[in-house]
Amino acid sequence: MSARWSVDHKVSLEDAASRFGMKSGKNGPALGRYVGCIKTEFDGVSGESLCIEESPEGSDSSEVTIQMQRD
Repeated sequence: MSARWSVDHKVSLEDAASRFGMKSGKNGPALGRYVGCIKTEFDGVSGESLCIEESPEGSDSSEVTIQMQRD
């Protein structure tokens, strides 16, 4: 699954990750940041990533991308 959407407000990694049951680990930044990625590399069974970037539409907007792979 791969999805990308824009919101008209800032989104923290912590908030977005909690909605998808994801946690920050050694492959991601400390939670609470407003831009960055949390990634779990594919291990033959599953892998996922969640990225938040500033939207080109303005600094108060965010773009969220989530990718989940299951085998």
